[in-house]
Formats: sequence, C-alpha cells, structure tokens
Amino acid sequence: ANQAALEAETNEDTYAAPDLIKYSPGVCKAWIQFEQIGTQSILASYNITSIADGGANGRTDITIATDFSSAAYCVVGGAGKGGDTDARLVMAPGGGAVAAGVVDIQCRDEGGTLVDVQYVSLAMFGDQ
Repeated sequence: ANQAALEAETNEDTYAAPDLIKYSPGVCKAWIQFEQIGTQSILASYNITSIADGGANGRTDITIATDFSSAAYCVVGGAGKGGDTDARLVMAPGGGAVAAGVVDIQCRDEGGTLVDVQYVSLAMFGDQ
C-alpha cells in the first residue's frame, strides 16, 4: 500500500508497511505525557517537538513535529494531580487558536480555576 491508499482505506487486502501505517486515519499521530508543576517537562512523547509554559497556571503550549494538514484534528487526554484523589480536573484545548502544528492546553479544577497538575497525557488524531 502507499500513503494515498492508506488514507483512503480503499483496499482492505493490501499490506500496510510499518513505515506507512502512520498514514492510516485511525492511528494516533502524536502523543505526550508531561508535567506542569515546577518547570514544565516532557516525560515521554511521540511526534512532539517541545512544550512551553503558557504563561498562566494550568496552561501549556505544545509544538507538534509533523504538522497536521489543518487545525481540524482531535486532541484527547486527561490530567491528574498525583496522590490528590479528591480534586476533579479537566483538561481541554485552551483559549488560543488551535493550529496545525501547535495546541494550547488548559487544566482546570472543579471550580474552573486554572491549576498546574502533576501529569497530563494527550493523544492526537487527524490527517497529516
């Protein structure tokens, strides 16, 4: 199979070579686990260039190594404070414009306040 065949899912009997599987629509194109507390740092990642402090508690700007073809891609994930099981946390793309190669993430507590969290894990799906 070639890239076009994988993206179109046109022939289910075609072998998908390991170096081309990333073009399949249902495959995760980038993922990251990072921490916001203290100096923000990447713990593990795939297809991520860097992260930067978004300038306020709970905000992180993530730069993707191979850009998506547009800003229409899906970001899913979660956030946790480590041992603090009482706090409910919400992670979502932030107030900044989503772009093909950068996503701004915000983490908030149950009251809606931006908070730095111990762990954020994200996966990104879409067309590159």
